[in-house]
Amino acid sequence: ALPACGSCFLDHFCRITAKHLALASQCLGAMIAHGEHLRDALASHMEDRERILLEELDNVLKDIRQHRHEIFVKLINIMRDRIDYHTRGVGLLPWNAPIGGTLAPHDYIVSLVKETYVLHNTLSSMVEEEHYNFVVRGVFKAFNAQLTAAYSQLDISNDAGK
Repeated sequence: ALPACGSCFLDHFCRITAKHLALASQCLGAMIAHGEHLRDALASHMEDRERILLEELDNVLKDIRQHRHEIFVKLINIMRDRIDYHTRGVGLLPWNAPIGGTLAPHDYIVSLVKETYVLHNTLSSMVEEEHYNFVVRGVFKAFNAQLTAAYSQLDISNDAGK
């Protein structure tokens, strides 16, 4: 689920998932495709003085494309918020403690990997490659920027921490 998705005005809308957003994107994509075919069909039957009506349809299609783009940006922003949430406590971890026993990744990174994997599985099966790549590039840019910022604030003084 994607917390803080901005749709929590009613209790049952608080659990909008990446799958819901991907499905909404698919619906908008279908509307765009059908709208373009409708426009072409109408244009072939309209007289020149009626073609001004096609501009309205073009504006509607433009708005739908923009809304679809905003869904993908929303997915990136949600992952950015998740990265921020999980990296808040990075500075509190015992980075300089001696290594003992088995080495296991910290919980924050395990959670981030799981959430990213869920996003990947959802989007790779539900949206076009172009849109998938847009979202993944945005998420990885967020990972790079936010993890670099979090790690740069650490005071690691020994090899165990490195």
